[in-house]
Amino acid sequence: MWTPQQKRRLDEDCQILSEDPLSATTKLAPSPAAANDEIAVVAERGKVACRDYPHPRSACAKNPFSTTPHERHCDECFCYVCDIAAPCLSWRGLGGHCHASDKDKKRKTKRLMVKQAMQMG
Repeated sequence: MWTPQQKRRLDEDCQILSEDPLSATTKLAPSPAAANDEIAVVAERGKVACRDYPHPRSACAKNPFSTTPHERHCDECFCYVCDIAAPCLSWRGLGGHCHASDKDKKRKTKRLMVKQAMQMG
């Protein structure tokens, strides 16, 4: 442990900054569940792959696949089947591509067929 004198010196050397002066920081709004959690994220630094870069709709961080309507998408979502920016022409409806993910064997096969057709034509 530190002696009181060492602790004072450490306190003088250490300053808590309100913001990181070297990079942009995004401040997050507290989530309602944060009150019950032991750890809460209050800010983040840098890019988040499934939010800030192109990603399949099923991996979207802005619109979680398990808790939001599948037809909803962000600006970076792409169609898993067609491999183009969402929404594709077959996006909506019961059998729409918005429901596709890498965990769905039927749609995974359809994705491979679309890719093969694109390579041939």
